[in-house]
Amino acid sequence: MGLHSHRPVRVPMLTPVHCQKQQQCAREHQNWTTEQWKKVACSDESHFL
Repeated sequence: MGLHSHRPVRVPMLTPVHCQKQQQCAREHQNWTTEQWKKVACSDESHFL
């Protein structure tokens, strides 16, 4: 029927340093315009079929 079971991928938890860097990045870019965001290339490691 096309249904398959799988195990969830285990990923490391975020450290306090990671959280601080994410917050710093958010503060630095909170006033960006739409034109500035259009120049950003985002990638995602998820694979979809």
